[in-house]
Amino acid sequence: MTRATSVREVLQSALRILHDDAFMQHGMICLYDTQRAVLTVEALHQADEQLIASGSQVRYLSGEGLVGTVLSQHQPLVLLRVADDQRFLDRLGLYDYNLPFIAVPLFGVETQPIGVLAAQPMAHYEEHFQPARAFWKRSPIWWRRRCG
Repeated sequence: MTRATSVREVLQSALRILHDDAFMQHGMICLYDTQRAVLTVEALHQADEQLIASGSQVRYLSGEGLVGTVLSQHQPLVLLRVADDQRFLDRLGLYDYNLPFIAVPLFGVETQPIGVLAAQPMAHYEEHFQPARAFWKRSPIWWRRRCG
């Protein structure tokens, strides 16, 4: 097994856990390629628990769309309805326009983000959205502790 394969498997496992334990309906993990200066989609997850491999051709520049904005600003983004933000590009056709959207930067050992986790909770219901929101807002710290 190559290192690239093992990293991708870990990322897909993380998305599966978020689906099972944090009420995530759809999600993706993008990693920043410093040589090409782009975010690359490395793992995707749909509501029916199907993992998707086709997003690997999708790329975002720093500051481009919601995901690129999270990377460039180093700050989480929480939207109550993703369609309300004009920066939403929908390159994957993955997200429900009427549901919330949460994205957080992933930090490595340095202070610069190494990627972005983006997800959509299963519903607007407060009992689901608030725990998911709290989990995602803590995730940059979690990632730093696990991978840093």
